[in-house]
Amino acid sequence: MNQELEELIDLAIADGTLTDKKREILNRKAKELNVDPDEFDMILDGKLYRKQKEMQAQQPVQPIPVQPIPVQAQPVQPPPIQAQPVQPQAIVTPIAGDLKKCPACGNVAQASLTKCPKCGKDLGPTLSSDPMGKISQIISHVEENSKKDPSIMGGLKSIFGDLMD
Repeated sequence: MNQELEELIDLAIADGTLTDKKREILNRKAKELNVDPDEFDMILDGKLYRKQKEMQAQQPVQPIPVQPIPVQAQPVQPPPIQAQPVQPQAIVTPIAGDLKKCPACGNVAQASLTKCPKCGKDLGPTLSSDPMGKISQIISHVEENSKKDPSIMGGLKSIFGDLMD
């Protein structure tokens, strides 16, 4: 930009302000010197901003007078400790023989089941110790997994043959 215009801008914003009259004079001079109006406005606003920041930094910071507030010492009480409620776990409670009780709804179900037939809650591992209960448990497990992966049933058919039909 033109050196003469730059000096004129510096003089116009020397006090950190730019009145409409000063802006009008600077715009006229910029037009006279064929300076792009958008570029001129951008440079003018930037120089004004820098000048204002410079002047603000030079002003000493005045401390704010503070009146001391009398404080009465009070004993500090720790917040009361509140016991957190214990969430019931999925506890398998055996009833009689091959039965167990659902921890969610209280329904009595066969010990060989892994899910409650009433509410669907997981009953955990089975408690059955007889071979038929274990076989029933294995079949239930295979049926559940075969829903996820149908190829399991094909593998079992190759082992057990006609017994699977």
